Amino acid sequence: MSQQHQQSCSCVLLHFTLIYYLCKFLGIYPQSVSAYRNKHALEASKSGSILVIIVMIWITVCYNIFILSQSDGNDQREADRNALNFVISIFLTQIKIILMATDQLSSICNQGRLGEFYDRLYSIDSRLIKAGCVLNNGSLAWHCYVMVAMTFLLEIIITLLTYAYLHNYTQWVLVVMWIFSCLPTLYDSLDKIWFTTTLHALRQRLSALNRTLTNLKEDESDELSLLKMDYVNGLEYLKRVLNAGRVVKFKNRMRSFDLNKVEERLINVCQLHDEICELIQTFHKMWTYPILALMAYGFLIFTAQLYFTYCVAQNQPIPILFRSAESLLMSILFLSYTGVKCIYLIFSSWKTALEAKYTGIALHKYAINLNDKAVYEIVNHSSLKLLNHAFDFANCGFLSLSMRTLCGLSGVITSYTIILVQFNFVAQQSKEADLKKME
Repeated sequence: MSQQHQQSCSCVLLHFTLIYYLCKFLGIYPQSVSAYRNKHALEASKSGSILVIIVMIWITVCYNIFILSQSDGNDQREADRNALNFVISIFLTQIKIILMATDQLSSICNQGRLGEFYDRLYSIDSRLIKAGCVLNNGSLAWHCYVMVAMTFLLEIIITLLTYAYLHNYTQWVLVVMWIFSCLPTLYDSLDKIWFTTTLHALRQRLSALNRTLTNLKEDESDELSLLKMDYVNGLEYLKRVLNAGRVVKFKNRMRSFDLNKVEERLINVCQLHDEICELIQTFHKMWTYPILALMAYGFLIFTAQLYFTYCVAQNQPIPILFRSAESLLMSILFLSYTGVKCIYLIFSSWKTALEAKYTGIALHKYAINLNDKAVYEIVNHSSLKLLNHAFDFANCGFLSLSMRTLCGLSGVITSYTIILVQFNFVAQQSKEADLKKME
């Protein structure tokens, strides 16, 4: 075992340094700073929990003060006359706060379980390395750096462009408070970076396990080739001895591969696969509500942005947080940022589930390569065990994080946008008819 592999096993959380300190000092995660700095471990912290709650309340208050300060009297009267726009604007202005609060409250509730999760991951890493798996955690830090850089870049661009476009609606005294309209999405993005980075690490473990199984297949093939050569050489030796007219004892050098060794390896692979899959399920349960809130946010924001774009085309008033619908460029940028965040999370979960299923395929390839009845029996028994390890990224039974769900959400967004446009069109026609009657 190389020293590099030992180090990669002992410092998984070391590669989370950037995202940890960002989440800690911004008030997203409550875990103890001293425990992470000294031991690279996550430990629960009461003072950290209090800080997270204070930050959540502070941002919520400032966010709503900003929204109220930007309410235009004329626009409000128009919104009162358009009940649909008014109800949608009230709900959607608070969905960001709901999204952020879900992330922060979940982090408080799960802070102890999250520390235990990484302890179990360390234990599994030790066993993977003993089994010959090669783990490379360097990509985790790179993943964090790239995702954090992209998040801050897009948040800054959207904030500056939105403010530059809407400066006529904003008093210069409240310029600083404009930032609070963007903090909830920033907090959610950082929380999801932590989730996807850890999910990437778990997928790496499954991939390393599958690669090890593939290498076992190649090693056994080489061993069988040597045995066949040994058998042929033995026959040639026997032929030479018999032709010489001598009678000697000949020890058959032909032997089969060790079934016990093969069975032991496959059992170890199945046990590791079971523990990794169980760890993935445990990790996903901790993020069930934040993911569900993000998917709801993405669905509502996409639908609302498209709907308010229609309202702009009809010269109807819209909420200030959706005035970006007045600019096609800003709408595309805003929807792209939200869409990439949701799609990448779904894609990562889907790839992880596929990697877990690939282990069964690798097992059967292993059996086909050895072409031995006893190995087939062992592999068939192991495959039944792998079927029990199957997991699904279901969120409270509402949706599963798969590409099929992504396609379904796209269709639902389109359908609901059309429905809202139709309701708006009927409401406008009814309003015009009432005005004509009054005249």
